[in-house]
Amino acid sequence: MGRRKRAGLGRAFPTWSEAQLDRVFARLLSSDFVNRVVFRFHNAFPRLATLAARGIRVTRNPAVDALIASDDPMILAGGHLGPVFFQVLVLRLLLRGRTVYTLHAERGSNGPACVAFMRRVGVVPVLDDPMATRTLLKALRGNDRPAVIVAFDHLAVGSRMIPFLGTTIPVSDGVAYLADATGAPVVTTIARFERGPMQVVLGGPFRVDASLPVQTRREEFVNALYRILEGYVAAAPEQWSEWQYLAPDVP
Repeated sequence: MGRRKRAGLGRAFPTWSEAQLDRVFARLLSSDFVNRVVFRFHNAFPRLATLAARGIRVTRNPAVDALIASDDPMILAGGHLGPVFFQVLVLRLLLRGRTVYTLHAERGSNGPACVAFMRRVGVVPVLDDPMATRTLLKALRGNDRPAVIVAFDHLAVGSRMIPFLGTTIPVSDGVAYLADATGAPVVTTIARFERGPMQVVLGGPFRVDASLPVQTRREEFVNALYRILEGYVAAAPEQWSEWQYLAPDVP
């Protein structure tokens, strides 16, 4: 996987020198290491992790605050930036009084630990499989002030390719499908961890333009989300954990 991530960086930034590529790739490995340490730290010391999470700065606008305080369903769309597992804990503390569902794609040996982590922080884990969309639709239509945390690239609905930095990446229209089918607004959520205090940045709320044809509005909505993500990734490429998606076949 390391070779694929480095190849993905090189494909997105073809003008970088080998030395620059090496420096950013080393920081990427360091960021991945931090994410794993934070995840294991919380599983081993949940009370200390919760105390630490209370000190994380969450930047958002008044419209997001109003949505959080309301009874309306909401979707939080993340982009695999920074310590993503720890971000779930930070958001759980922010979303007091809501039932929070978190979509995850962890399988194999990491699956049980991932599910245990989510249950321990008080969220409902939903595996990203063919039944996930139906489960989340039902959740968003519930009456328990639901909030769904989902990564941009999860929920394989209408998978396609879009431009991203210097190349193209596979995307899913799953977030737009959920928002369109339920009327729930989407808040983007990005974790930042760049040699300083971690912060979580919330943007929006964003809504699907219901005046457009169904397929067009969903595709345009997801494209707009990825333009937001693209800016964050370009500013701190070592924070994005999904560089293997951009990699050509490597030995």
